[in-house]
Amino acid sequence: GEAAAARAAELQLQLERFTQVVQGAQASSITYQALLGAERSAAGAHLARLQQQHVAAQAQAEGRAAALEAELQQLSGRIHQHESASAVLSATVERLARERDELMAQVSALEQHAQAAPAAAAVSQEAEQQAAALRAQVSTLGSEAAQLRTQLADQARELNVARLQAVHMERTLAQALKENAQLGEQVLSLRAARNAQPGLSQDMLVTEPGPSHEVSRLRLAALLQVVTATQARLQRQPAGSSGLSGGGSPPGAAAAAIREDGAQSMPLDALTRRLEARVREVLLSALEAQQGARAAHNRAAQLELALTSAPMAAAPLSPPRTAAIAAPSSRASPPAAGMTGTRTVGLTVSSPTAPPSINAADQQMQFVRLGQRTKELQREMLVMQAESAELRRRLAEQASANTQLAIQLAGITTQLSSPPGNRAASTGGSFAHMYRMASPDTWAEPRRRPFVP
Repeated sequence: GEAAAARAAELQLQLERFTQVVQGAQASSITYQALLGAERSAAGAHLARLQQQHVAAQAQAEGRAAALEAELQQLSGRIHQHESASAVLSATVERLARERDELMAQVSALEQHAQAAPAAAAVSQEAEQQAAALRAQVSTLGSEAAQLRTQLADQARELNVARLQAVHMERTLAQALKENAQLGEQVLSLRAARNAQPGLSQDMLVTEPGPSHEVSRLRLAALLQVVTATQARLQRQPAGSSGLSGGGSPPGAAAAAIREDGAQSMPLDALTRRLEARVREVLLSALEAQQGARAAHNRAAQLELALTSAPMAAAPLSPPRTAAIAAPSSRASPPAAGMTGTRTVGLTVSSPTAPPSINAADQQMQFVRLGQRTKELQREMLVMQAESAELRRRLAEQASANTQLAIQLAGITTQLSSPPGNRAASTGGSFAHMYRMASPDTWAEPRRRPFVP
């Protein structure tokens, strides 16, 4: 009987201890469920802030894309102005070459006339004076041709700078398009991971705010089309005959491939290869334009060589007079052999009273205005390049921040979806420590350590 009573007392004591353990486990389960609900609410708020940041970044990117589109249109207009100025300068060089040929023909005719009548000293002296005046005019035309050749070289350099700027802008927009697509995919994956968490009620699910990243991608794609049109316009520059135009892809092929694959996550090496192909294509067009400018320079050099080959007299510039080269008087000596009674053999001088009209003042003013426009275009290109670099830097920072947040939220989702025992073991019994490590700005305040049974 005593043994049975002792056994009953021992069983009663064990029953009380077991009851205490069960009550403690129930209290721990209630505390754990409350803490889990608070952590899920905090994770939902963090994801909402991330979505707000993503929307703000997209709005800023669209604003910068609109500004870049306006600046690109201005750049296209200035390139058109430079093309028109280059065409005017080329026409001026051709006109000067024709005038130089006419003056050289007049000089040759005067020299032949002076050699044909050695006895007529006065006529020879007048012919020599006219030849000296024509040589002075030829010298003036040579200096003007050198100035025009310098202006053509400046125009070629400005066109090369514009081509390089357009290539840089196309590369920047392609990179922005790629980063925008990656950012949209990251946000979509974060929303899917957040909605896939177990135990979430219907009101705690994250709704889709709309494909704003798709709108931004279309905006960037339209701007890329404008860049491609500018590149095609630059490729239509007049160039010399060369075999460089056969290589490379057609105009706009790389940009079209980027627009087609812009919504996908293109690998970095493939995008780099396509951009390199596009750069090679633009460089080939720039080489063709340089060859055309070099041909114009060669024509100017030939003109200068022809001018320097003729002996230049130091006589003052005076309008030629044909009255003294008319028929000789009755007291003059008889004509030489092979000549007629008049001394106008080979003389067909047009406009004998005035040299060909060349408005040097207007040309100088045009060159000054062209230089000013070129400097303004260079400054605007530098400003545009700085703004593009700033936009690329901000997009890179946003992409890096979103990548870090995606990694952190993936870790939180993994911990929340694991069983309670494994979760407590993997975190060392401190969820607050994990959140403080994941996001210091949000979880910097100290939290109570949960009870781990």
